[in-house]
Amino acid sequence: MSSLEININQLNCRVECSLFKYWTMLDEINNFSSHFESGKIYALVGKGWNGGWALSYFLTGRSEANERCYDSVYVNGEKANSLLFRKIACYIGEGVSEHPFQSRTRYRNKFTRKLFGIKTVAEQIQQGILYSNNRYSYEDVAAMFELTGVYEHDERNGRVHRPLAYQGNEIWRASMAIGFAYGKKVYAAPLMMPNKDWLNYIIGDYNRRYIELLRSHNSIIIIPVHNDQQVKNWADEIIYL
Repeated sequence: MSSLEININQLNCRVECSLFKYWTMLDEINNFSSHFESGKIYALVGKGWNGGWALSYFLTGRSEANERCYDSVYVNGEKANSLLFRKIACYIGEGVSEHPFQSRTRYRNKFTRKLFGIKTVAEQIQQGILYSNNRYSYEDVAAMFELTGVYEHDERNGRVHRPLAYQGNEIWRASMAIGFAYGKKVYAAPLMMPNKDWLNYIIGDYNRRYIELLRSHNSIIIIPVHNDQQVKNWADEIIYL
């Protein structure tokens, strides 16, 4: 699926959104209609909890409890469902390999991670390349997203050899790198709180280059924010909720 068109007609959905299970919120979108196409960055602008996060969570297939809501959504003319979006989408911050995301108690050491099948970022990228027959190598993808510790061999010295949950500020681009390795065509972020540092990590000057890299590879990028000043002059289209 090299090019995408997503059409939404009168979507009404109440969604319990989360990020790594440590931040959860109930968000709702009502009577929403719009069109998304490949190669564009979309900003969803709205104050408070008025549907931006619900939509980005929904369009990455993480809302199976609301399966009937997908009746309002079409991808390239075909009715969508949560499984389809899990195949084509990456939830920025969590990536694609672990869904639903597991409790952080399972990340404590190498033994528990191995027991529960939790992979490092490097392992997820390598797995994604094999899955999608990606023309880029692991080293290529890591270099494109400037991941650290690629040529180290342990998690103490190489951050890329840790699970995604332990990437610190690098989590956003590491997540995008995993999605890119899997050949994902839709990238949607959680709602960026204006009083939190991670707002700058995902849409600040530094990380914009990775978002624009995804756009140059014909992806759809969806980012909910609180005001249009946060995305002015670089989002291709601003949708007011």
